[in-house]
Amino acid sequence: MKKYLTKNNLLYLLVFIIFLSTVLVVASFHEYWIDEAQGWLLARDASTFDLITKYLRYEGHPILWYILTKVFMLIGGDYNHYNLLSIFFTSLGVLLILFKTKFPWYIKVLLPFTFFIYYQYSIISRSYCLVFLLLILLSVIWEKKEEHYYLFTLVLVLLISTETHTYLIAGSIFLLELYRFWKEKDYKNKKKLICFAILFLSFLLTMIYLFPTSNVYKPINGEIFRLSKVFFIPQAVPETISLIFDFFLIIILLLGLIKEGKEKLISVLIITIPLILFMVIIYFSQWHYGILFVVFLLIVEIYNMHKNKYIKGVLIITCIAQALFGINSAFSEIQYSYAPSKEMAKLIRQYDYKNLRLFGHKFFAVIVNPYFDENIYDNWTLNKGFFSFDLRNNTYYEQGGINNEYDMVVYKERKRYKYRLNESKYNKYVFYGNNIFQTVFKKNEKYVIYVKKNLNFKKSRNDKGNIKVCY
Repeated sequence: MKKYLTKNNLLYLLVFIIFLSTVLVVASFHEYWIDEAQGWLLARDASTFDLITKYLRYEGHPILWYILTKVFMLIGGDYNHYNLLSIFFTSLGVLLILFKTKFPWYIKVLLPFTFFIYYQYSIISRSYCLVFLLLILLSVIWEKKEEHYYLFTLVLVLLISTETHTYLIAGSIFLLELYRFWKEKDYKNKKKLICFAILFLSFLLTMIYLFPTSNVYKPINGEIFRLSKVFFIPQAVPETISLIFDFFLIIILLLGLIKEGKEKLISVLIITIPLILFMVIIYFSQWHYGILFVVFLLIVEIYNMHKNKYIKGVLIITCIAQALFGINSAFSEIQYSYAPSKEMAKLIRQYDYKNLRLFGHKFFAVIVNPYFDENIYDNWTLNKGFFSFDLRNNTYYEQGGINNEYDMVVYKERKRYKYRLNESKYNKYVFYGNNIFQTVFKKNEKYVIYVKKNLNFKKSRNDKGNIKVCY
């Protein structure tokens, strides 16, 4: 017992208690955004079979997060407490970092409070919390993976089923394992042959059900990927300054990797290059910076680069900067509303909406649907709460062709298009969301609900009817 009651372990336990207690406080202030709503509604309104055969190819996300969300619902979890799911998985990852990794103690103390771990993967309830947990778990079992090859394979299968990004990471690691298997000529190892077959089938099946069709909406990569923003440059810094830091950062990382030797350098490039190319060429959003950050932690841990002065220097600066970003985001979350979803649902509920015609304008209108037991929009042809990115679905097309036949319209104002409606016939209710990312604070998230002027509030506002509203 005494060997566990060391000063370091007591320190790590204190750090974990501070992490968990403060995250729970910050999470209690969070209002769920569009992407969180979409994930919840897909799990709620679609069967696992339909997710695999119909809907996930339009989402670009594998099945694991939706299954876990379904389990959360089955054990009694509701939408108001959705981020308890992400906090649970992130907390497991933090425990692994504190008690199982070889990072120096001062790095371990800082890492739980860095932006992506403390805020983006805990407060925001999305599948990225699984990316963090699984990559840290992979780094922990890496040295003894030969003894626990089935566990190692299971982690890779879960990575395949978590995100498109981790699909690529698992694929790169699989290629490294195949090369080592061929090099060692270990052809009679039945355990590995079984594991390779399992991995191959997992890659194949996931690719089949996720492969996009010609009628799927293809997102545009609207932002240049900057490596320095993964580490210590905040999102708000201009691209030219970030580019300068990119140059020096790449040189420092390459010097560190060259010092580690040719074999490690090649292995690191094999793991990271497919992921970076995907982010640059195919699709990238600011939420994806954190994946490369956690991959960096994985590489440092599995290749024992903790004492490499170049890598260590980048790691220390990164942890300090990202911890400041994490604390800043937590205070912003407490002070401001991330999304106005609850307030919008309350307004809609004050009318006899079941007997009215409601119009949900494009993807952003999904923000309200989780607060009702079923889809409330008449123009959503699937009659599901989630939004369909199928270009054949007229829900997606609606830009400005909304006529005045609708009693209520849920709309998000954007610079790219202006909604045209005869506003003299409607009362206009404006709600504001405040997206938080590192040091960026977007106050321009304006949501609007148009309500026809001839409509009155329900006589009995306590009459909740057949549809449950969570607020």
